[in-house]
Amino acid sequence: NYARLNLANLYAEMGEPVSAIPLYEEAIQLEPANAWAYLYLGNAHLRMENYQQASVCYEKSIQLNAETSIAY
Repeated sequence: NYARLNLANLYAEMGEPVSAIPLYEEAIQLEPANAWAYLYLGNAHLRMENYQQASVCYEKSIQLNAETSIAY
């Protein structure tokens, strides 16, 4: 799962959130309590201007782990 998140992060950093989103979603399916995966997924949605979906992801990230408070 770590490798999947790293690959997704690379896509996101390269400005390809469309490629990153499915990888983040797969990571979440494998590890539903991974707050950071939700945070990164939210960031990808934000880059695509999917504000509602980004907000949902950020809220879930915070619910799972307050240390991801950067999502605020």
